[in-house]
Amino acid sequence: MKIRIPVLAADNEILKDENVYVTLMEDGTAEFKDKTSDIDQQIEDEIDDMLDEISGNDYTPVSFVSADNKDIGLVQFAIRTDDIKK
Repeated sequence: MKIRIPVLAADNEILKDENVYVTLMEDGTAEFKDKTSDIDQQIEDEIDDMLDEISGNDYTPVSFVSADNKDIGLVQFAIRTDDIKK
C-alpha cells in the first residue's frame, strides 16, 4: 500500500512527482544522519564552551603568596563583611 503525502517545494508548490518525494526523503534522511552522527561530541563541546564562558577559563589568577615563600602548604584568608545582625 502506498501512502501519498503532499510535499511542498521551496516555492510552496505541491510536488506531484512521486520520485521527487523519495528523493526529498532520502536527502533529508541523509542530511539528518550526517548532522547528528557525532551528536554526543557536539553536546559535550557545547557544554564545555558554555562552562568556559561562565567560569572564565581565560582568567589568570593573581597569587596572594609572596614569591619569597617557596614551600607553601596552606594559605589563610580573612574576609571582612558588614555586621551580621541577629
